[in-house]
Amino acid sequence: MGVGSPGAFERINALVLELAALPMVKPDGVKVLKVVREGAGEDGEYVQFSVDVTLDPKARTSLQELSELGASGLVERYQLLQEQGVAP
Repeated sequence: MGVGSPGAFERINALVLELAALPMVKPDGVKVLKVVREGAGEDGEYVQFSVDVTLDPKARTSLQELSELGASGLVERYQLLQEQGVAP
């Protein structure tokens, strides 16, 4: 890692904060289960981690949000289902 670049633990923390901020994640729904730092040899050091995320089943993503995320195929399929009267 270069000077000023975030370390593995800082990146894991940033990921947890980003996940927790998503509207589809339940409050207090992100938990780090395990973090293990391994290796220090030729291949360098690495960190393995596990995160548990609990989604809110009532949360719905709009077609606009899906489109902004680049899920154009999903948007097209959902629109097709709407046209056929299968989806609300």
